Amino acid sequence: TALSDNFKETNTTEISVRPSSPRIFSVEEREASPGSTTNMIFPNKGIENSNHAIISISGNKKVNINNRLQWLMEYPYGCIEQTVSAVFPQLFLKNFINFDTRGEKKIDNHINEAIIKLRKFQINNGAFSYWPGQNETSAWATNYSGHFMIEAQKLGYHISEDVIENWFKFQKTQARSLQDNLMERSYRIYLLSLAGQPEFGAMNLLKENELNKMNSTEKWLLAASYKLAGDTRTANQIIEQAGIEVKDYVETGGTFGSGLRDRSIILEMLVLFNQTAKADKIYNEIASRLSSDEWYSTQTIGYALMALGKYMQANSTDFVKNPLLAGYVLLPDGKKINFNSKSIKFSQTLDDQFSGKNLKVFIDKKTNIKRAFINLEWNGIPINPDIKDYSNNLRLSAEWYDETGKIINPGKIRQGQIFWGHFKVENTSGVNLSELALVQVIPSGWEIENIRLSQEDAPVWMKNYKLNLEKYLDIRDDRIMWFFDLPHSQYSLDFIVKLNAVSKGEFSLPPTITETMYNHNYRATIKGSKVLVN
Repeated sequence: TALSDNFKETNTTEISVRPSSPRIFSVEEREASPGSTTNMIFPNKGIENSNHAIISISGNKKVNINNRLQWLMEYPYGCIEQTVSAVFPQLFLKNFINFDTRGEKKIDNHINEAIIKLRKFQINNGAFSYWPGQNETSAWATNYSGHFMIEAQKLGYHISEDVIENWFKFQKTQARSLQDNLMERSYRIYLLSLAGQPEFGAMNLLKENELNKMNSTEKWLLAASYKLAGDTRTANQIIEQAGIEVKDYVETGGTFGSGLRDRSIILEMLVLFNQTAKADKIYNEIASRLSSDEWYSTQTIGYALMALGKYMQANSTDFVKNPLLAGYVLLPDGKKINFNSKSIKFSQTLDDQFSGKNLKVFIDKKTNIKRAFINLEWNGIPINPDIKDYSNNLRLSAEWYDETGKIINPGKIRQGQIFWGHFKVENTSGVNLSELALVQVIPSGWEIENIRLSQEDAPVWMKNYKLNLEKYLDIRDDRIMWFFDLPHSQYSLDFIVKLNAVSKGEFSLPPTITETMYNHNYRATIKGSKVLVN
Protein backbone atom coordinates (compact mmCIF):
# COMPACT_ATOMS: atom_id res chain seq x y z
CA THR A 1 0.00 0.00 0.00
CA ALA A 2 1.32 3.44 -0.96
CA LEU A 3 0.03 6.53 0.87
CA SER A 4 0.33 10.27 0.30
CA ASP A 5 -1.58 13.27 1.65
CA ASN A 6 -4.28 12.95 -1.00
CA PHE A 7 -4.02 9.45 -2.43
CA LYS A 8 -3.91 5.80 -1.42
CA GLU A 9 -3.01 2.99 -3.79
CA THR A 10 -3.16 -0.72 -2.95
CA ASN A 11 -1.87 -3.54 -5.11
CA THR A 12 -2.17 -7.26 -4.36
CA THR A 13 0.15 -9.88 -5.83
CA GLU A 14 -0.35 -13.61 -5.44
CA ILE A 15 2.87 -15.38 -4.51
CA SER A 16 3.11 -19.07 -5.34
CA VAL A 17 4.27 -21.14 -2.36
CA ARG A 18 6.12 -24.19 -3.61
CA PRO A 19 6.37 -27.14 -1.24
CA SER A 20 9.76 -28.81 -0.95
CA SER A 21 8.19 -32.27 -0.78
CA PRO A 22 7.18 -34.35 -3.82
CA ARG A 23 3.58 -35.54 -4.14
CA ILE A 24 3.13 -39.01 -2.63
CA PHE A 25 0.51 -41.69 -3.33
CA SER A 26 -1.21 -44.50 -1.47
CA VAL A 27 -3.95 -47.04 -2.13
CA GLU A 28 -6.06 -48.88 0.44
CA GLU A 29 -8.10 -51.83 -0.84
CA ARG A 30 -10.87 -53.60 1.07
CA GLU A 31 -12.99 -56.57 0.07
CA ALA A 32 -16.69 -56.47 0.95
CA SER A 33 -19.65 -58.82 0.59
CA PRO A 34 -23.30 -57.91 -0.19
CA GLY A 35 -25.07 -56.52 2.86
CA SER A 36 -21.86 -55.34 4.56
CA THR A 37 -20.66 -51.89 5.64
CA THR A 38 -17.01 -50.92 5.32
CA ASN A 39 -15.43 -48.05 7.27
CA MET A 40 -12.47 -46.19 5.75
CA ILE A 41 -10.53 -43.07 6.72
CA PHE A 42 -9.57 -40.37 4.22
CA PRO A 43 -5.80 -39.94 4.82
CA ASN A 44 -4.61 -36.58 6.13
CA LYS A 45 -0.90 -36.81 5.39
CA GLY A 46 -0.67 -33.77 3.11
CA ILE A 47 -0.71 -30.03 3.65
CA GLU A 48 -4.06 -28.26 3.41
CA ASN A 49 -5.70 -28.37 -0.04
CA SER A 50 -3.15 -30.86 -1.37
CA ASN A 51 -5.08 -33.98 -0.31
CA HIS A 52 -6.95 -35.63 -3.18
CA ALA A 53 -8.78 -38.93 -3.03
CA ILE A 54 -11.05 -41.12 -5.11
CA ILE A 55 -13.13 -43.93 -3.65
CA SER A 56 -14.18 -46.58 -6.13
CA ILE A 57 -16.25 -49.75 -5.88
CA SER A 58 -16.01 -52.53 -8.43
CA GLY A 59 -17.09 -56.09 -8.94
CA ASN A 60 -13.61 -56.88 -10.24
CA LYS A 61 -10.28 -56.44 -8.53
CA LYS A 62 -9.47 -52.86 -9.45
CA VAL A 63 -6.78 -51.65 -11.76
CA ASN A 64 -4.74 -48.94 -10.08
CA ILE A 65 -5.48 -46.49 -12.89
CA ASN A 66 -5.91 -43.16 -11.14
CA ASN A 67 -2.73 -43.10 -9.05
CA ARG A 68 -0.59 -44.51 -11.86
CA LEU A 69 -1.99 -41.94 -14.27
CA GLN A 70 -1.57 -39.14 -11.74
CA TRP A 71 2.04 -40.22 -11.20
CA LEU A 72 2.71 -39.98 -14.92
CA MET A 73 1.25 -36.49 -15.01
CA GLU A 74 3.28 -35.40 -11.97
CA TYR A 75 6.58 -36.86 -13.27
CA PRO A 76 9.06 -33.98 -13.03
CA TYR A 77 11.15 -34.30 -16.20
CA GLY A 78 10.22 -33.40 -19.76
CA CYS A 79 11.71 -35.71 -22.38
CA ILE A 80 9.57 -36.80 -25.32
CA GLU A 81 8.93 -40.30 -23.96
CA GLN A 82 7.58 -38.95 -20.67
CA THR A 83 5.60 -36.23 -22.43
CA VAL A 84 3.83 -38.87 -24.54
CA SER A 85 3.44 -41.41 -21.71
CA ALA A 86 1.61 -38.85 -19.58
CA VAL A 87 -1.14 -38.35 -22.18
CA PHE A 88 -1.25 -41.48 -24.36
CA PRO A 89 -3.35 -43.51 -21.85
CA GLN A 90 -5.79 -40.62 -21.48
CA LEU A 91 -6.91 -41.11 -25.09
CA PHE A 92 -8.49 -44.43 -24.13
CA LEU A 93 -9.14 -44.15 -20.39
CA LYS A 94 -11.20 -40.97 -20.31
CA ASN A 95 -14.41 -43.00 -20.63
CA PHE A 96 -13.44 -45.32 -17.76
CA ILE A 97 -12.48 -42.75 -15.13
CA ASN A 98 -15.25 -40.94 -13.31
CA PHE A 99 -14.78 -37.34 -14.46
CA ASP A 100 -17.22 -34.48 -14.55
CA THR A 101 -17.35 -32.25 -17.65
CA ARG A 102 -14.55 -30.10 -16.24
CA GLY A 103 -12.35 -33.17 -15.75
CA GLU A 104 -12.93 -34.36 -19.32
CA LYS A 105 -12.03 -30.90 -20.62
CA LYS A 106 -8.86 -31.03 -18.55
CA ILE A 107 -7.88 -34.30 -20.24
CA ASP A 108 -8.48 -32.76 -23.66
CA ASN A 109 -6.27 -29.82 -22.67
CA HIS A 110 -3.49 -32.19 -21.56
CA ILE A 111 -3.63 -34.04 -24.87
CA ASN A 112 -3.68 -30.88 -26.98
CA GLU A 113 -0.80 -29.34 -25.02
CA ALA A 114 1.29 -32.48 -25.59
CA ILE A 115 0.50 -32.42 -29.31
CA ILE A 116 1.70 -28.81 -29.53
CA LYS A 117 4.81 -29.62 -27.49
CA LEU A 118 5.85 -32.43 -29.89
CA ARG A 119 6.86 -29.85 -32.49
CA LYS A 120 9.74 -28.79 -30.20
CA PHE A 121 11.23 -32.29 -30.51
CA GLN A 122 10.96 -32.72 -34.28
CA ILE A 123 14.19 -32.36 -36.23
CA ASN A 124 14.76 -31.46 -39.88
CA ASN A 125 14.48 -35.02 -41.23
CA GLY A 126 11.01 -35.52 -39.68
CA ALA A 127 12.18 -37.74 -36.83
CA PHE A 128 12.01 -36.80 -33.15
CA SER A 129 14.80 -36.24 -30.65
CA TYR A 130 14.71 -37.32 -27.03
CA TRP A 131 15.16 -33.75 -25.73
CA PRO A 132 13.89 -30.52 -27.36
CA GLY A 133 16.47 -28.73 -29.48
CA GLN A 134 18.63 -31.80 -30.08
CA ASN A 135 19.57 -32.96 -33.60
CA GLU A 136 19.99 -36.65 -32.78
CA THR A 137 17.21 -39.03 -33.81
CA SER A 138 15.69 -41.25 -31.14
CA ALA A 139 14.25 -44.24 -33.01
CA TRP A 140 11.93 -45.43 -30.25
CA ALA A 141 10.77 -41.93 -29.32
CA THR A 142 10.02 -41.28 -33.00
CA ASN A 143 7.91 -44.45 -33.16
CA TYR A 144 6.18 -43.88 -29.82
CA SER A 145 5.27 -40.23 -30.45
CA GLY A 146 4.04 -41.14 -33.93
CA HIS A 147 1.84 -43.88 -32.43
CA PHE A 148 0.30 -41.29 -30.12
CA MET A 149 -0.31 -38.86 -33.00
CA ILE A 150 -1.97 -41.54 -35.15
CA GLU A 151 -4.33 -42.63 -32.36
CA ALA A 152 -5.09 -39.03 -31.33
CA GLN A 153 -5.88 -38.05 -34.92
CA LYS A 154 -8.27 -41.01 -35.25
CA LEU A 155 -10.11 -39.79 -32.15
CA GLY A 156 -10.56 -36.31 -33.60
CA TYR A 157 -7.65 -34.38 -32.12
CA HIS A 158 -5.93 -31.94 -34.46
CA ILE A 159 -2.37 -32.82 -35.50
CA SER A 160 -0.49 -30.23 -37.54
CA GLU A 161 -0.25 -31.55 -41.08
CA ASP A 162 3.42 -30.70 -41.51
CA VAL A 163 4.40 -32.51 -38.29
CA ILE A 164 2.64 -35.77 -39.15
CA GLU A 165 3.58 -35.66 -42.86
CA ASN A 166 7.26 -35.12 -42.09
CA TRP A 167 7.04 -38.01 -39.62
CA PHE A 168 5.58 -40.25 -42.36
CA LYS A 169 8.34 -39.30 -44.80
CA PHE A 170 11.04 -40.18 -42.31
CA GLN A 171 9.40 -43.46 -41.25
CA LYS A 172 8.90 -44.65 -44.81
CA THR A 173 12.53 -43.97 -45.66
CA GLN A 174 13.73 -45.54 -42.42
CA ALA A 175 11.51 -48.60 -42.92
CA ARG A 176 13.71 -49.66 -45.85
CA SER A 177 16.84 -49.39 -43.70
CA LEU A 178 18.43 -52.17 -41.66
CA GLN A 179 19.91 -49.66 -39.24
CA ASP A 180 17.62 -50.09 -36.21
CA ASN A 181 17.01 -53.13 -34.03
CA LEU A 182 14.18 -55.60 -34.65
CA MET A 183 11.87 -54.11 -32.02
CA GLU A 184 12.18 -50.62 -33.50
CA ARG A 185 11.73 -51.89 -37.07
CA SER A 186 8.71 -54.06 -36.17
CA TYR A 187 7.06 -51.22 -34.27
CA ARG A 188 7.65 -48.84 -37.19
CA ILE A 189 5.97 -51.00 -39.83
CA TYR A 190 3.05 -51.70 -37.49
CA LEU A 191 2.51 -47.94 -37.11
CA LEU A 192 2.64 -47.33 -40.84
CA SER A 193 -0.02 -50.01 -41.37
CA LEU A 194 -2.04 -48.61 -38.47
CA ALA A 195 -2.05 -45.27 -40.27
CA GLY A 196 -3.17 -46.88 -43.53
CA GLN A 197 0.20 -46.50 -45.26
CA PRO A 198 1.73 -50.01 -45.13
CA GLU A 199 5.26 -50.62 -46.38
CA PHE A 200 5.04 -54.11 -47.87
CA GLY A 201 8.70 -54.14 -48.90
CA ALA A 202 9.87 -53.58 -45.34
CA MET A 203 7.29 -56.05 -44.00
CA ASN A 204 8.35 -58.78 -46.42
CA LEU A 205 12.03 -58.13 -45.66
CA LEU A 206 11.41 -58.75 -41.97
CA LYS A 207 9.26 -61.80 -42.60
CA GLU A 208 11.69 -63.45 -45.02
CA ASN A 209 15.00 -62.60 -43.34
CA GLU A 210 14.37 -61.93 -39.64
CA LEU A 211 11.32 -63.93 -38.50
CA ASN A 212 13.35 -66.67 -36.83
CA LYS A 213 15.34 -64.07 -34.90
CA MET A 214 12.29 -62.22 -33.62
CA ASN A 215 10.90 -62.56 -30.11
CA SER A 216 7.16 -62.95 -29.52
CA THR A 217 6.50 -59.21 -29.16
CA GLU A 218 8.19 -58.43 -32.47
CA LYS A 219 6.29 -61.23 -34.23
CA TRP A 220 2.96 -59.87 -32.99
CA LEU A 221 3.85 -56.40 -34.27
CA LEU A 222 4.82 -57.83 -37.67
CA ALA A 223 1.64 -59.92 -37.83
CA ALA A 224 -0.45 -56.87 -36.94
CA SER A 225 1.13 -54.87 -39.76
CA TYR A 226 -0.04 -57.53 -42.25
CA LYS A 227 -3.51 -57.76 -40.73
CA LEU A 228 -4.01 -53.99 -40.86
CA ALA A 229 -2.74 -54.00 -44.44
CA GLY A 230 -5.42 -56.56 -45.39
CA ASP A 231 -3.23 -59.71 -45.58
CA THR A 232 -4.93 -61.76 -42.87
CA ARG A 233 -3.53 -65.08 -44.10
CA THR A 234 0.09 -64.01 -43.65
CA ALA A 235 -0.76 -62.40 -40.33
CA ASN A 236 -2.23 -65.66 -39.02
CA GLN A 237 0.77 -67.64 -40.23
CA ILE A 238 3.09 -65.39 -38.22
CA ILE A 239 1.09 -65.49 -34.98
CA GLU A 240 1.11 -69.29 -35.11
CA GLN A 241 4.81 -68.94 -34.36
CA ALA A 242 4.35 -66.21 -31.71
CA GLY A 243 3.69 -66.98 -28.06
CA ILE A 244 2.41 -64.61 -25.41
CA GLU A 245 5.27 -65.05 -22.95
CA VAL A 246 8.11 -62.52 -22.74
CA LYS A 247 11.40 -62.39 -20.90
CA ASP A 248 11.59 -60.23 -17.80
CA TYR A 249 14.05 -57.38 -18.33
CA VAL A 250 14.47 -53.64 -17.81
CA GLU A 251 16.22 -51.23 -20.18
CA THR A 252 17.56 -47.86 -19.04
CA GLY A 253 17.79 -46.64 -22.65
CA GLY A 254 17.17 -47.98 -26.15
CA THR A 255 13.46 -48.75 -26.36
CA PHE A 256 13.08 -48.09 -22.59
CA GLY A 257 11.54 -51.55 -22.51
CA SER A 258 10.59 -54.03 -19.81
CA GLY A 259 8.84 -57.35 -19.60
CA LEU A 260 5.59 -55.67 -18.56
CA ARG A 261 5.84 -53.11 -21.40
CA ASP A 262 6.22 -55.96 -23.91
CA ARG A 263 3.28 -57.83 -22.37
CA SER A 264 1.25 -54.64 -22.86
CA ILE A 265 2.20 -54.51 -26.55
CA ILE A 266 1.03 -58.12 -26.91
CA LEU A 267 -2.27 -57.25 -25.15
CA GLU A 268 -2.80 -54.45 -27.68
CA MET A 269 -2.19 -56.94 -30.52
CA LEU A 270 -4.51 -59.57 -28.98
CA VAL A 271 -7.30 -56.97 -28.87
CA LEU A 272 -6.66 -56.23 -32.55
CA PHE A 273 -6.81 -59.95 -33.43
CA ASN A 274 -9.88 -60.44 -31.20
CA GLN A 275 -8.21 -63.24 -29.23
CA THR A 276 -10.35 -62.68 -26.15
CA ALA A 277 -9.25 -65.58 -23.93
CA LYS A 278 -5.56 -64.75 -24.22
CA ALA A 279 -6.30 -61.04 -23.87
CA ASP A 280 -8.28 -61.66 -20.66
CA LYS A 281 -5.33 -63.49 -19.14
CA ILE A 282 -2.82 -60.72 -19.91
CA TYR A 283 -5.27 -57.99 -18.92
CA ASN A 284 -5.70 -59.54 -15.46
CA GLU A 285 -1.94 -59.91 -15.06
CA ILE A 286 -1.19 -56.30 -16.04
CA ALA A 287 -4.06 -55.02 -13.88
CA SER A 288 -2.72 -56.92 -10.88
CA ARG A 289 0.84 -55.69 -11.35
CA LEU A 290 -0.20 -52.07 -11.81
CA SER A 291 -2.33 -52.31 -8.68
CA SER A 292 0.71 -53.30 -6.62
CA ASP A 293 3.19 -50.92 -5.01
CA GLU A 294 5.97 -52.00 -7.39
CA TRP A 295 7.83 -49.21 -9.18
CA TYR A 296 7.59 -49.06 -12.98
CA SER A 297 9.03 -46.62 -15.49
CA THR A 298 6.99 -44.03 -17.37
CA GLN A 299 7.31 -46.11 -20.56
CA THR A 300 6.00 -49.24 -18.85
CA ILE A 301 3.09 -47.49 -17.13
CA GLY A 302 2.23 -45.36 -20.13
CA TYR A 303 2.06 -48.27 -22.57
CA ALA A 304 0.38 -50.58 -20.04
CA LEU A 305 -2.40 -48.09 -19.27
CA MET A 306 -2.89 -47.39 -22.97
CA ALA A 307 -3.21 -51.12 -23.71
CA LEU A 308 -5.64 -51.58 -20.80
CA GLY A 309 -7.70 -48.70 -22.16
CA LYS A 310 -7.86 -50.33 -25.60
CA TYR A 311 -8.91 -53.62 -23.97
CA MET A 312 -11.63 -51.88 -21.93
CA GLN A 313 -12.84 -50.03 -24.99
CA ALA A 314 -13.11 -53.26 -26.96
CA ASN A 315 -14.92 -55.07 -24.14
CA SER A 316 -16.98 -52.27 -22.64
CA THR A 317 -20.28 -53.60 -24.00
CA ASP A 318 -19.83 -56.76 -21.93
CA PHE A 319 -19.77 -54.70 -18.74
CA VAL A 320 -22.89 -52.71 -19.60
CA LYS A 321 -25.21 -55.71 -19.96
CA ASN A 322 -25.66 -56.45 -16.25
CA PRO A 323 -25.44 -54.18 -13.21
CA LEU A 324 -22.38 -55.13 -11.18
CA LEU A 325 -23.33 -53.80 -7.77
CA ALA A 326 -25.46 -51.37 -5.82
CA GLY A 327 -25.22 -49.49 -2.53
CA TYR A 328 -24.17 -46.11 -1.21
CA VAL A 329 -21.24 -44.11 0.14
CA LEU A 330 -21.87 -42.16 3.35
CA LEU A 331 -19.58 -39.10 3.45
CA PRO A 332 -18.30 -37.56 6.72
CA ASP A 333 -20.76 -34.65 6.39
CA GLY A 334 -23.70 -37.08 6.34
CA LYS A 335 -24.32 -36.88 2.60
CA LYS A 336 -25.35 -40.19 1.06
CA ILE A 337 -24.27 -40.98 -2.51
CA ASN A 338 -26.19 -43.89 -4.02
CA PHE A 339 -24.79 -46.05 -6.81
CA ASN A 340 -26.20 -48.74 -9.05
CA SER A 341 -23.28 -49.37 -11.35
CA LYS A 342 -23.87 -50.49 -14.92
CA SER A 343 -20.29 -49.92 -16.01
CA ILE A 344 -16.88 -51.19 -14.98
CA LYS A 345 -16.97 -49.36 -11.68
CA PHE A 346 -18.43 -46.59 -9.58
CA SER A 347 -16.12 -43.88 -8.30
CA GLN A 348 -16.46 -40.65 -6.37
CA THR A 349 -13.96 -37.82 -5.95
CA LEU A 350 -13.52 -36.72 -2.33
CA ASP A 351 -12.80 -33.15 -1.24
CA ASP A 352 -9.88 -32.07 0.92
CA GLN A 353 -12.37 -31.05 3.64
CA PHE A 354 -12.86 -34.72 4.49
CA SER A 355 -9.17 -35.31 5.26
CA GLY A 356 -8.68 -37.40 8.39
CA LYS A 357 -12.40 -38.23 8.63
CA ASN A 358 -14.33 -41.50 8.46
CA LEU A 359 -16.56 -42.55 5.56
CA LYS A 360 -18.70 -45.65 5.06
CA VAL A 361 -19.46 -47.84 2.06
CA PHE A 362 -22.56 -50.02 2.10
CA ILE A 363 -22.98 -52.83 -0.47
CA ASP A 364 -26.66 -53.64 -1.08
CA LYS A 365 -27.83 -57.23 -0.56
CA LYS A 366 -29.64 -57.24 -3.91
CA THR A 367 -26.39 -56.84 -5.84
CA ASN A 368 -25.67 -59.79 -8.14
CA ILE A 369 -22.00 -60.25 -7.25
CA LYS A 370 -20.37 -62.37 -4.55
CA ARG A 371 -17.89 -59.70 -3.47
CA ALA A 372 -16.93 -56.11 -4.15
CA PHE A 373 -13.55 -54.42 -4.13
CA ILE A 374 -13.40 -50.99 -2.51
CA ASN A 375 -10.39 -48.80 -3.24
CA LEU A 376 -9.46 -45.53 -1.60
CA GLU A 377 -6.76 -43.89 -3.73
CA TRP A 378 -5.07 -40.91 -2.12
CA ASN A 379 -2.34 -38.47 -3.08
CA GLY A 380 -1.01 -35.39 -1.35
CA ILE A 381 2.04 -33.29 -0.53
CA PRO A 382 3.47 -33.71 2.99
CA ILE A 383 4.86 -30.67 4.79
CA ASN A 384 8.33 -32.21 4.93
CA PRO A 385 9.82 -34.70 2.45
CA ASP A 386 10.40 -38.16 3.89
CA ILE A 387 13.66 -38.65 2.01
CA LYS A 388 16.83 -39.94 3.64
CA ASP A 389 20.39 -40.43 2.45
CA TYR A 390 20.31 -43.42 0.15
CA SER A 391 22.58 -45.10 -2.38
CA ASN A 392 21.89 -48.08 -4.64
CA ASN A 393 24.26 -48.69 -7.59
CA LEU A 394 25.00 -44.94 -7.72
CA ARG A 395 27.01 -42.72 -5.39
CA LEU A 396 26.10 -39.05 -5.01
CA SER A 397 27.97 -36.27 -3.26
CA ALA A 398 27.21 -32.57 -2.86
CA GLU A 399 29.64 -29.86 -1.80
CA TRP A 400 29.34 -26.09 -1.59
CA TYR A 401 32.13 -23.61 -2.32
CA ASP A 402 32.72 -19.88 -2.16
CA GLU A 403 34.11 -18.05 -5.18
CA THR A 404 37.72 -18.90 -4.24
CA GLY A 405 37.05 -22.65 -4.05
CA LYS A 406 36.89 -22.85 -0.25
CA ILE A 407 34.29 -25.27 1.16
CA ILE A 408 31.45 -23.52 2.98
CA ASN A 409 28.43 -24.57 5.04
CA PRO A 410 25.27 -24.03 2.93
CA GLY A 411 23.22 -23.92 6.13
CA LYS A 412 24.46 -20.41 6.87
CA ILE A 413 24.96 -17.96 3.98
CA ARG A 414 25.10 -14.17 4.08
CA GLN A 415 22.74 -12.18 1.88
CA GLY A 416 24.31 -11.25 -1.46
CA GLN A 417 26.94 -14.00 -1.28
CA ILE A 418 27.86 -15.75 -4.53
CA PHE A 419 28.69 -19.44 -4.14
CA TRP A 420 28.78 -22.72 -6.06
CA GLY A 421 27.12 -26.10 -5.73
CA HIS A 422 29.17 -29.09 -6.90
CA PHE A 423 27.57 -32.51 -7.39
CA LYS A 424 29.37 -35.70 -8.30
CA VAL A 425 27.61 -38.85 -9.55
CA GLU A 426 29.50 -42.15 -9.62
CA ASN A 427 28.40 -45.35 -11.31
CA THR A 428 29.08 -48.16 -8.83
CA SER A 429 26.95 -50.77 -10.61
CA GLY A 430 29.55 -52.17 -13.00
CA VAL A 431 27.18 -51.83 -15.97
CA ASN A 432 26.60 -49.08 -18.52
CA LEU A 433 23.74 -46.77 -17.55
CA SER A 434 21.64 -44.54 -19.82
CA GLU A 435 19.12 -41.74 -19.29
CA LEU A 436 20.03 -40.59 -15.80
CA ALA A 437 18.70 -37.46 -14.13
CA LEU A 438 20.24 -35.30 -11.41
CA VAL A 439 17.89 -32.81 -9.78
CA GLN A 440 18.48 -30.07 -7.26
CA VAL A 441 15.55 -27.88 -6.25
CA ILE A 442 16.79 -24.55 -4.90
CA PRO A 443 15.69 -22.94 -1.60
CA SER A 444 13.43 -19.94 -2.10
CA GLY A 445 16.04 -17.59 -0.66
CA TRP A 446 18.65 -18.63 -3.24
CA GLU A 447 18.78 -17.78 -6.92
CA ILE A 448 20.46 -19.59 -9.81
CA GLU A 449 23.06 -17.57 -11.74
CA ASN A 450 22.74 -18.97 -15.25
CA ILE A 451 26.31 -19.04 -16.59
CA ARG A 452 25.04 -20.25 -19.98
CA LEU A 453 23.41 -16.86 -20.50
CA SER A 454 26.37 -14.90 -19.14
CA GLN A 455 28.78 -17.15 -21.13
CA GLU A 456 30.90 -17.38 -18.01
CA ASP A 457 33.57 -20.05 -17.71
CA ALA A 458 33.88 -22.29 -14.67
CA PRO A 459 36.47 -21.09 -12.12
CA VAL A 460 40.06 -22.23 -12.58
CA TRP A 461 39.94 -24.32 -9.42
CA MET A 462 37.40 -26.58 -11.18
CA LYS A 463 39.83 -27.47 -13.99
CA ASN A 464 39.97 -31.16 -13.00
CA TYR A 465 36.20 -31.60 -12.93
CA LYS A 466 34.45 -33.62 -15.65
CA LEU A 467 32.00 -30.91 -16.69
CA ASN A 468 29.52 -30.21 -19.52
CA LEU A 469 29.15 -33.89 -20.48
CA GLU A 470 25.40 -34.00 -19.94
CA LYS A 471 23.05 -34.54 -22.90
CA TYR A 472 20.55 -31.95 -21.73
CA LEU A 473 20.48 -29.24 -19.07
CA ASP A 474 17.20 -27.76 -17.83
CA ILE A 475 17.51 -24.60 -15.71
CA ARG A 476 14.31 -23.21 -14.21
CA ASP A 477 13.57 -20.51 -11.65
CA ASP A 478 13.46 -22.97 -8.77
CA ARG A 479 15.59 -25.93 -9.86
CA ILE A 480 18.35 -27.25 -12.07
CA MET A 481 18.23 -30.67 -13.77
CA TRP A 482 20.95 -32.50 -15.68
CA PHE A 483 20.30 -35.51 -17.94
CA PHE A 484 23.16 -37.76 -18.95
CA ASP A 485 24.50 -41.26 -19.58
CA LEU A 486 27.02 -42.91 -17.29
CA PRO A 487 28.92 -45.75 -18.95
CA HIS A 488 30.99 -47.85 -16.61
CA SER A 489 34.16 -46.85 -18.43
CA GLN A 490 33.43 -43.24 -17.45
CA TYR A 491 32.37 -44.01 -13.91
CA SER A 492 31.81 -40.47 -12.61
CA LEU A 493 30.72 -37.02 -13.79
CA ASP A 494 30.71 -33.58 -12.15
CA PHE A 495 27.95 -30.96 -12.24
CA ILE A 496 28.04 -27.37 -11.03
CA VAL A 497 25.61 -24.53 -10.43
CA LYS A 498 26.36 -20.92 -9.53
CA LEU A 499 24.09 -19.46 -6.84
CA ASN A 500 23.30 -16.18 -5.15
CA ALA A 501 21.76 -15.77 -1.70
CA VAL A 502 19.16 -13.09 -2.44
CA SER A 503 16.63 -13.12 0.42
CA LYS A 504 17.08 -13.15 4.18
CA GLY A 505 15.28 -15.85 6.15
CA GLU A 506 15.18 -19.54 6.90
CA PHE A 507 14.39 -21.82 3.97
CA SER A 508 14.29 -25.50 3.04
CA LEU A 509 17.02 -27.02 0.90
CA PRO A 510 15.17 -29.93 -0.79
CA PRO A 511 16.84 -33.32 -1.26
CA THR A 512 19.36 -33.90 -4.04
CA ILE A 513 18.26 -36.81 -6.24
CA THR A 514 19.92 -38.77 -9.02
CA GLU A 515 18.39 -41.79 -10.72
CA THR A 516 18.07 -43.73 -13.93
CA MET A 517 14.67 -42.70 -15.23
CA TYR A 518 13.74 -46.19 -16.47
CA ASN A 519 15.02 -48.45 -13.68
CA HIS A 520 14.45 -47.73 -10.00
CA ASN A 521 17.34 -49.98 -8.97
CA TYR A 522 19.84 -47.22 -9.76
CA ARG A 523 19.24 -44.29 -7.45
CA ALA A 524 20.94 -42.10 -4.85
CA THR A 525 19.63 -39.28 -2.67
CA ILE A 526 20.99 -36.78 -0.17
CA LYS A 527 18.40 -35.67 2.35
CA GLY A 528 17.34 -32.05 2.55
CA SER A 529 18.07 -29.57 5.33
CA LYS A 530 17.26 -26.10 6.63
CA VAL A 531 19.35 -23.18 5.38
CA LEU A 532 19.67 -19.66 6.75
CA VAL A 533 20.38 -16.49 4.80
CA ASN A 534 21.35 -13.62 7.14
